[in-house]
Amino acid sequence: MMGVRSRSMKYLNLILFMCGIVLMALSTEATEISPTLKGVKRIAFFGDSLTDGSNYPDYVVNTLNRLHPEVRYELFNAAICGDTSTDLVRRLDADVLTLRPDLVVIGIGTNDALGKMEPEQYRENITTLIRSIQEHKAKVLLILPSPMSDEKREEKLLALIQVLRELAVTYDLPVADAHGLFQQWAKDGKSVVGSDGVHHGPDGFACMGWAVLDGLGYLGVPMETTIRPKSGLLEAWETSSPVTKKKSEEYDLTEAVSWRPYLPDPLLEKLGWADAPFVARGAWMPFDGLPSKDQVAFGRSYFEAPAVGVWRMEVGGSPKPLIVWVNGQKVWSSSRLHGYHPNVDRFPVKLLAGKNEIIVVSRYMTFVGLYPISPES
Repeated sequence: MMGVRSRSMKYLNLILFMCGIVLMALSTEATEISPTLKGVKRIAFFGDSLTDGSNYPDYVVNTLNRLHPEVRYELFNAAICGDTSTDLVRRLDADVLTLRPDLVVIGIGTNDALGKMEPEQYRENITTLIRSIQEHKAKVLLILPSPMSDEKREEKLLALIQVLRELAVTYDLPVADAHGLFQQWAKDGKSVVGSDGVHHGPDGFACMGWAVLDGLGYLGVPMETTIRPKSGLLEAWETSSPVTKKKSEEYDLTEAVSWRPYLPDPLLEKLGWADAPFVARGAWMPFDGLPSKDQVAFGRSYFEAPAVGVWRMEVGGSPKPLIVWVNGQKVWSSSRLHGYHPNVDRFPVKLLAGKNEIIVVSRYMTFVGLYPISPES
């Protein structure tokens, strides 16, 4: 009996040893930088509301930074609600190429399918994007957009997805098959598409993240879903009493009265899954959830500058109005729809040595960050 047990233990130890080797190999494979990410640090996500209002870019970059902490990947969300491929072509230079990204993740096609975009015009637009990005020495990953519930809309979308597949072959590009993964998850009973049949449901953000990680060469790695504020954001805010909404140019700082501390933690407990990530990401939000139709509020924060100088201010938020004052002077006002993320617009501001007052007006949310200007900015 002892001999049999001894042999059994040897076999068991051998099996455990072999399993350990396999697990080590899998772990090593999971942490090797994929070919798509070789030479990549700055990653821009370019698209419409399915990227703009989503957590998946954070999930992807957070996961990559956990796997490759030595790289310190940078996230730039350059998506804006309502955009089509034509809009992306129009704002590619100003909103993406000026960021000098190493990789651009393109997720566009849903609004094209909802509108009158023909496949050939869509092909021309995506081709322009690919060529322009590659001319600037950046890589491209194409997302096959998530499905839509309406059959006619889905039929139009499938025609555009076929264009993406063909262009991926032509230009030898990696693809994130969100469309296929969403269908698979939906069959498994997960809530990936919302009630409007277009936007994502509670499980959609994670599904998009898995699809992109798969497209980047990280199939099955654990995803990091913690949302954190971007460094440099102003996070300590005060909020004024509500003010009746009016034309942007008519707002006056004298209307900002009855300041109270902005408390994000209690707000997080009130908000649903769609709005809470904005607060977790570092936004100031004057109302509880959806944009106020009839009112705005002023937000106030402070920044300590070590000396007089020019800093880069980054502002995000949506929808209009969105206005910024620094030390009582209006320095910026929105002229377009803005994304639901921190760094949509970037511009220089002059700061005084010591305490500087920053005031914004919004009816939904605002991100404000301040950063030293450098050649790498």
